[in-house]
Amino acid sequence: MSPDTGVRWTGHALMGLLVEDPATGRVGRLAAVLEHVDRPGNRVVLAEAHVRPVDGSGIEWTADAAKLRAVADGS
Repeated sequence: MSPDTGVRWTGHALMGLLVEDPATGRVGRLAAVLEHVDRPGNRVVLAEAHVRPVDGSGIEWTADAAKLRAVADGS
């Protein structure tokens, strides 16, 4: 990331719901989204999702927020 890149926490349509990370196949609850922003153009470079597992492993992971899918029975 360049020196003119900032970060900000943001909302997401799937926040708090069960989601699937297609890159890994893991299922968890979307806890937060951190956006990496190019300051001069106010353009989002990366939207990093923080997902909490529901399988009991306790190991939170990050994923591309744009690629997450809602789990059909997730509430």
